[in-house]
Amino acid sequence: VSHNARALTDEELKALLEGPTIARLATVRADGRPHVAPMFFLYRDGLFYFFQRKSAAKQKLVNIQHNPNVALCVDTDVSPYHAVTVAGTAEIAAEDVDEISLAISMKYEGEAGRERNRRYREESPLSLIKVTPTKVMHFQT
Repeated sequence: VSHNARALTDEELKALLEGPTIARLATVRADGRPHVAPMFFLYRDGLFYFFQRKSAAKQKLVNIQHNPNVALCVDTDVSPYHAVTVAGTAEIAAEDVDEISLAISMKYEGEAGRERNRRYREESPLSLIKVTPTKVMHFQT
């Protein structure tokens, strides 16, 4: 953490990760170029989860299958600025897709997320991206 920042308290970290903040998930294309996408996420038991409709833009799924190394950032856009940056490995998980995708939808949209998640599942199968952190930094500036 830079000299102008301090680590987040446990309460601040929990509020940032459980609130409706957006994560920016970075994956690596086969040619080495980065690909970054803003995404809804769920943080549970030390892991980050994202879901992706298989019929929608799926570059990140292709990238993860080729190279599981990822990075992500979750941050606020008002002072005092809070941020979490993560380096880790991603996998396409088959377990708990319906339950976790629903939890993600409802985190951001409340009860309306239940209907949107149902529509997503009807339109296309969902893939679950599970990120296991290998390095986590969090700070306030």
